[in-house]
Amino acid sequence: MFFHFFSIIAIFWILKTLKKGTFIAFYDAQNFELFNHVFSPAQTEIFAKGFNVLNSIVVMLVISICSGIFKQKKFFLVMNSIMILFLATTALAFNPHSELSVWNLYLLGDLYVMTMVPCFLSFLNDSVSSSTAKRLYGFICLGGVVGGAFGSSSVRGFIDKLQITDWLFVCIGISIVLTLLSLTTKTLDCEKDIIAVKGERMNDQTSALRGVKKVFSSSYLTGIMLLVFLYEIVSATIDFQFTSLTSMTLSGSELKGHFASVYTMINWVAVCVQFVLTPVLLTKAGIRTTLLILPALLAIGSSAFLCFPFLMIASLLPIVDNGLNYSLNQSAREVLYTIAPSRYSAKAFIDVFVNRFAKIVALVLIMGVSLIFVEADSLRWLSLFALFILSIWMFVASYLGKQFEEKR
Repeated sequence: MFFHFFSIIAIFWILKTLKKGTFIAFYDAQNFELFNHVFSPAQTEIFAKGFNVLNSIVVMLVISICSGIFKQKKFFLVMNSIMILFLATTALAFNPHSELSVWNLYLLGDLYVMTMVPCFLSFLNDSVSSSTAKRLYGFICLGGVVGGAFGSSSVRGFIDKLQITDWLFVCIGISIVLTLLSLTTKTLDCEKDIIAVKGERMNDQTSALRGVKKVFSSSYLTGIMLLVFLYEIVSATIDFQFTSLTSMTLSGSELKGHFASVYTMINWVAVCVQFVLTPVLLTKAGIRTTLLILPALLAIGSSAFLCFPFLMIASLLPIVDNGLNYSLNQSAREVLYTIAPSRYSAKAFIDVFVNRFAKIVALVLIMGVSLIFVEADSLRWLSLFALFILSIWMFVASYLGKQFEEKR
């Protein structure tokens, strides 16, 4: 299971690094025009992200329906085979000068992770008992963190030696090994455990809807929902600044190499923080302090970019953002649920609906403000918007941390 998660996240980061660099480089060389308006590469990517959010809703519904019908091992193997087919089709038909190929590669990157991660987690639940899953969860999640570092580092090291098609075949090779490994993995033998897992799965499918009332009837749960919502807006703003300034400053192979370097740093920061800082901060510093670290660092970084709108500062912001969110911030947010009323149904609602709604709102907001701040020097003023949202984020985080410490 460690290798399963390692492989899935490694493939995702290989695709993510390739798709970002290829997409931005393509529209850096030619314009994207819609309704007689020319959009920058970073603005064009907002449209692609919007398609990914819509795709995630469809994928979520398909997986939710199929998970209640098929055995998870068989369903995982089927979805993995479909992904291999998609990867092979993309590899054989890929043309770096074709707009359709570039969009297909971009959408495939997110489609892979939004399909394979939930399928893997369901497969995991059918492969081990509840008590075993609790003991192994941390180790298995570590496989994902390490896989991300491996995937992004591999692309950075060989980005000039391998073509897009070569990388896609590398992903296919890893997926085939994953298929062979899955065939040797045993699922639950105990009928009692199987019934329990099926019951939990059916409960998960309906709990998201029950969580709506629970979230809005509790100020504590509403606060957690706001944390998710505010993070997506800040993260989208930072990513737009980073992408815009990169496309304005660099081009061609330098642009792709810079994206690969930043993504590699993100994953290695996440690994180091997960290994060293997260356990210490959660146990020694407390949940309130831990929740405030990411928004505080982003506020410092956004203030620096406001004063000095350089590419180096714009590149450090997503490293801090994603590096700490994948490890420290996500862990602290999960801890908040441990004392929350009706936490299972509330978490299902926040993870399934609020997260995706927040992404849509963030993309619409960033597209709106990006029509005003289009020049390189004007990108700095987006930091004022980010700082305003960050101030609300820190207020909510402080409130939740105080509530957690009082109620635990």
